[in-house]
Amino acid sequence: MLVYSLLLSSSFLVIGDWGDFLPKLFMVVGVWAAFALCHALFVLIDLRGDQFLLPLASAAVFTGLVTIMRLAPDRILRHAVAVWIGIMGLAFLVLILNKLDFSKLVKPMVAVIFALLIGTLLFGTKRGGATSWIVINGFGFQPSEVTKVLSVLVSAYFISRLNGLKNDMGVVQVRNVLRSKDAWAIAIIWASVIALMASQRDFGTALVFFLTCLVLGFAGTGNKKVLTVAVVVGLLASVFAVSPFEHIQARFFAWLNPWAEPNGRGYQIIQGFYALASGGLFGKGYGMGRPDLIPASFTDMNFAAIGEELGLFGAVGILLIMFLMVCRGLLIAYRAKDDFCAFVSLGASSFLAVQTCVIVGGTLGLI
Repeated sequence: MLVYSLLLSSSFLVIGDWGDFLPKLFMVVGVWAAFALCHALFVLIDLRGDQFLLPLASAAVFTGLVTIMRLAPDRILRHAVAVWIGIMGLAFLVLILNKLDFSKLVKPMVAVIFALLIGTLLFGTKRGGATSWIVINGFGFQPSEVTKVLSVLVSAYFISRLNGLKNDMGVVQVRNVLRSKDAWAIAIIWASVIALMASQRDFGTALVFFLTCLVLGFAGTGNKKVLTVAVVVGLLASVFAVSPFEHIQARFFAWLNPWAEPNGRGYQIIQGFYALASGGLFGKGYGMGRPDLIPASFTDMNFAAIGEELGLFGAVGILLIMFLMVCRGLLIAYRAKDDFCAFVSLGASSFLAVQTCVIVGGTLGLI
């Protein structure tokens, strides 16, 4: 898969502009090297893990890489750096975290989560109406992406401790939930994280986090009453979130009827519709579309740009990659030997599934 990804990226480079071929090829080789070294490390330590996740991740990353080359060449370096950071984080989790007593790391991780979110709220840069970015020497990143990973680990730890409270039906009764310190701890952490994300006006990430919490909470307790209360509270919070923030109102009304203001609030989503429609089954071809007409084609509306140039088959291929990654994660959770590992896999898979549905659903006008 790594060889295939390198050949795929190189072929797109040949089709594209020859003017900056060598710099782009250097970036492709650099990203490929990250995955190759990671694979070599797994072979060296004889890791008996899933054999499909890394190849699927490389396919997704390289598809994104060639898309960024097409839409925003000035962001290729940032993309490559982000891949290397992710690979190093993966190596750290495999080599170090797996050998330590996780119970001793929970409190420091919770502290890091709140430090990142509060720091972003105080010192962050506003983009798209949300104060969710930290910019250092021109390089920006979203701390919420780091908190997602840490939150999955922390949540899995506390939820795995609830399994001892389940009855013969595999359900944790409400009274036991209310008496459990672990249940209260994770509920407070979740509520605080969502509140801080909402304070940053980063409601998209807050929505993804909330839905993932629902999955983990229901899987951990099996209690429908707890799930129902959480859903009702989330819906009420969503209603109140729309009214005070102008950029949320703009997105909401643009979703309801984008054609009301085709040159205003509805412009981006309408251009996304046109791009997807013009792509047809096989697409216009790499470099032959007009994704520049979509203001956020290289970020939130990337799926529309892919659909225009690679067509329905290319867009479905991207979704298939994500679907397979989620399925492998759920299979890992099912086969896990302990509750903690099972909930880590479930949480990571849920985050990936929910975020994909939110982004693609927003592009298609479903969300």
